[in-house]
Amino acid sequence: MTEHTKGIMVGSEDFAELSFRDTSDESFYHVFVLGIRGTALKNRNREFIDISSNAESGDGYSDILITDRQHHLGVIIEFKKTEDKNLSSMNRACLQGLEQIITKQYDTKLKREGCQDVISYGIAFSGKYCAVLKGQKDK
Repeated sequence: MTEHTKGIMVGSEDFAELSFRDTSDESFYHVFVLGIRGTALKNRNREFIDISSNAESGDGYSDILITDRQHHLGVIIEFKKTEDKNLSSMNRACLQGLEQIITKQYDTKLKREGCQDVISYGIAFSGKYCAVLKGQKDK
């Protein structure tokens, strides 16, 4: 196991009891990904990384905003839950998340904080299945 992996695994015992039956709504995925992503990022560059959950930005509240002040990089993650686990349905849900990021201008806060590059992700979940689409890099 690498040092990076060890850093991610700290506290992972909490995830051992999770089941796909616990996935009744989007908040489950939100917290799960936030915990994993937050642990990985914070262990690497604690003083330069800010992670916000349900932060007000633009015309709404984004699921997750990540600011890397050292590299002037921002990341926006929008989650969508779908009942249909086929790939085309999940990709449509991902695209809905990416469209929501654009229409609600979730990049507003990141740009105001000095992010020169913003990357967005739409993530769709259905039970045990997950799809991720990356939006266009915004400069």
